[in-house]
Amino acid sequence: MTSVVKDKIQYHTEKLQLLPQMQLRGRPGCTTTDSLHTLTSFIKDAWQKKQGTLVLFLDVKGTFLNTVPEVLVHDMRRYSVPKEYTDMILDKMTRRETVIAFNNYISDPIPVNNGVDQGCNLSMFGYRFYNSLQIERSIGKKDELATNYADDAICATTAKTIEEAAEKIKILFQRDGGPAAWGQTHFSTYEFHKFMAIWATRKRKQITELGGRNRCIKQPLTKIKINNEHEVTTTSTHKFLGVLLDNELQFQKHAALAIAKGE
Repeated sequence: MTSVVKDKIQYHTEKLQLLPQMQLRGRPGCTTTDSLHTLTSFIKDAWQKKQGTLVLFLDVKGTFLNTVPEVLVHDMRRYSVPKEYTDMILDKMTRRETVIAFNNYISDPIPVNNGVDQGCNLSMFGYRFYNSLQIERSIGKKDELATNYADDAICATTAKTIEEAAEKIKILFQRDGGPAAWGQTHFSTYEFHKFMAIWATRKRKQITELGGRNRCIKQPLTKIKINNEHEVTTTSTHKFLGVLLDNELQFQKHAALAIAKGE
């Protein structure tokens, strides 16, 4: 039943392009490669304009476990999914119980109020409706990129300097109806200490040493303010969807890691 419902909803969703095109998990024909190409293409387009790209990698705590069935159904109805389907999904996700078993002990039934049924083929597709608002408000803006691959979300902005890009990232994240607001309305807690940021550029920063001699160096690690309470320090590399991304898109460290594993 869930397989049939999933196929029907997915067919009409793709045909009518209801959900953001920057959602790349749970879509037919889309893989991790598409997500990586989307990001690297956005970065290289900025380089052609003599700009750099600040990429912020978000982390949500207990993504699938904290999905609230009533909110999921509300979001699906918002995209005009027929009530017959949402009623079935809500019925499927309510009155659930589990037990804890180890050694010779089995607990009494424990109510399961939240969370999608991991392993059900409808769950991953349904989560696309749940996190669509996380990136929806940034669609169509030339100097911004907001995309998610299930629980792996990215916010990116382009600018000539990292300071200007950082200010854009802060605005993007805190925008009305943006990623920060989505976390609150969808009971999804961001783990800010796990956020990572990369300033993607091949440009060198010019500094003046003692004696008046100029020297070019790589952009030093910089603290980026996400909001009034949290900040992230940029790094030169970050592992995203199994690939070690570096801020110059040389992929030498990832190649070395792959060779080491193979050997």
